[in-house]
Amino acid sequence: MAGRTSDGDSIHSVSVYGVLPLGLLVLAVTAWRLVTLITQPRDLFFDEAQYWMWAQAPAWGYFSKPPVIAWIIALTTGLCGDGEACIRFGAPLAYMIGTFALYDVGRRLYDPMIGFWSAAIFLTLPGVSFSAIVISVDPFLLMFWALALSVLVRALMGEHFAWWVVLGGLIGLGFLSKYSMLFFVLSLLLYPVLSPMRRPLLKTAGPWMSVILALTCLVPNLLWNATHDFATLQHTKDNVHFLVSSFFHPDKGLAFLGAQFAVFGPIPMIMLIRFATCFSLVIKIDRNAFFLIVFTLPILFLMIIEAFLSRAHANWAAPAFVSATVLVVAWSAYQNRIWLLRVVFAMHLAAAATLYNIALIQGTFNGAEQYDPFRRGRGWALIGQMLMDIRAKHPGTALLFDTRKVLAPLVYYTRPIAFDSVIWHPSVTATNHFALIDDMRESVGSNFLLITEHSNEHNIKYAFLQTELIAVLRVPLSARLTREVRIFRCEAFQGYG
Repeated sequence: MAGRTSDGDSIHSVSVYGVLPLGLLVLAVTAWRLVTLITQPRDLFFDEAQYWMWAQAPAWGYFSKPPVIAWIIALTTGLCGDGEACIRFGAPLAYMIGTFALYDVGRRLYDPMIGFWSAAIFLTLPGVSFSAIVISVDPFLLMFWALALSVLVRALMGEHFAWWVVLGGLIGLGFLSKYSMLFFVLSLLLYPVLSPMRRPLLKTAGPWMSVILALTCLVPNLLWNATHDFATLQHTKDNVHFLVSSFFHPDKGLAFLGAQFAVFGPIPMIMLIRFATCFSLVIKIDRNAFFLIVFTLPILFLMIIEAFLSRAHANWAAPAFVSATVLVVAWSAYQNRIWLLRVVFAMHLAAAATLYNIALIQGTFNGAEQYDPFRRGRGWALIGQMLMDIRAKHPGTALLFDTRKVLAPLVYYTRPIAFDSVIWHPSVTATNHFALIDDMRESVGSNFLLITEHSNEHNIKYAFLQTELIAVLRVPLSARLTREVRIFRCEAFQGYG
């Protein structure tokens, strides 16, 4: 498809679309994101704070996720401290690496121009722009996905058998980032099955070597799970939540589809849909398109089914958009619509600028706070400061939380005095990381300070000799929203009963 671009773009593709111009672009966008994290600090979301807590004790696994995110946070905070920016630094750096890998994919399958625009569009996708300033598992999953895709292209071109070994390692690291890397393995095996030209691959050692190495990388995490009641695997199964009483949810399915327009961008998503409706024709024109389709449509299709049958979060289909970006760029080039890619790039930059200056926009427009994507994290730092003052008046009394969504940010913002915190968990089966590592059953007779967003302590009152409300902490977040927690002194824990 790349061969049908305009003459001007073809002539200047090597110089304008080379590694140096791309490098300057990627470094500029990454620097912008790093500066934004430093100059516009935001309170951590509860899950970000939870990942930071995991990083205090690096291991081969955690309750709800494999270990890479904790390892990365341990690395970045070890270099520059425990501030919010340092905790999040790994995200923009991961996308920087993934972007260069995607350039290599586009360049090798097509030409430098396709590689350049694939990288530029991917780097500025709305979902990527948001994810790049929030620490989560997605940046690392997508980084290893893009790297694996790049190495797979090299292996398929027969450059050297060693690329299959490298591929196995990258897939393994992807597994240790998020189990969704399994979709890459499925597409890797599905590609030669569906492609007659590539079917002989199944009789060679390369693909199977990659799969075996990838699964070998996962062994330490599986051993960790085996010693912790397979907590992560059980959580993953519960998260998928296929078997539910009501087996069809058109509202959730449509909401998921709508969210993909926000993650991938409205124009790229429309282009992908149009492409999907005529991909049989495209395959006849371009054999590389089929390779990219196999790494795009299956995961997207499965997530859409999951969304309609049960539920699916907007980011669950994100790996599909790595190869999808190259698809829509190559199709645009074939149709001589490079101008449309420039429009998309400009729109994505404008959306990122809006997102990265949301605090300024909030101060300018009344009511804008309801559209603030960061509002669920705001206010925890101030609550933490007030909690530290109260804790100082009750020395030796551990903090007790009834939800991890309150525990994680407040342990972070009261560090290090709250490292002895525990979570209320009467069930014998752990449902979160904190219940997995601590058990209040060993603290019979102890006093606690209960920190809760509930209006009373009735759900735990029975387990203590006496409870008393001692403080209500409030932080106004906007004219319409206030963060509020209550603190109860709970004396002489009697056991769960």
